[in-house]
Amino acid sequence: MVKKLAAAVTVALLLATSACGEERPTADELSTSMQKKGVTTKGRTVKLTKDQADCAAKIFVKSGLSDEALQAIADSDETYKATKKDDAALEKIKDDLGACATKD
Repeated sequence: MVKKLAAAVTVALLLATSACGEERPTADELSTSMQKKGVTTKGRTVKLTKDQADCAAKIFVKSGLSDEALQAIADSDETYKATKKDDAALEKIKDDLGACATKD
């Protein structure tokens, strides 16, 4: 019973902190989001496999993308306006991200 309660509290805390958007999303959070919600670009949403999402999430987290940009990815927020710095960071990782798309 105590373990279940501890697990529930942990999950609630994780949800509360991730919803605030104050911290940089983790690779696990990004991967889960890309698997469940998918990645939306130009009105088209594509759900990624676990391997694809894990690969992309690691690249995103290590990139120079801002916390806000990563949160927009996690939230599948198409209304987010990337900064020039975010655009430059995406440009640097686009080939690596492309390699993730071929993973099964």
